[in-house]
Amino acid sequence: MNRVNKSTPHDTADIIALNEARQCISMLSKPLALISDMIEVGALKVTISGIERLQKQKGLEMTVERLQSTLEEYKSEKGQTEDIAAMFGASVISDMTEV
Repeated sequence: MNRVNKSTPHDTADIIALNEARQCISMLSKPLALISDMIEVGALKVTISGIERLQKQKGLEMTVERLQSTLEEYKSEKGQTEDIAAMFGASVISDMTEV
């Protein structure tokens, strides 16, 4: 109890500044996370379209079902109800898939 009685009050301005900094960091990290997710989904879509193109060109016995299921699992794992492309504009991913 002596320790509580002897302690001095802390400066609230420092705590407020710290909380504001935490909020800024949180706000800045959300778009980065969405961009990262968009890149991963875009890479899967590019891979799927590339395999489909190879199947048509060379007649290879490959399946895209595994990649498509991975894409669906990734979307459901992230809890996304709408396509990531819709969040940032479909042109970004469509540009990526036209490689």
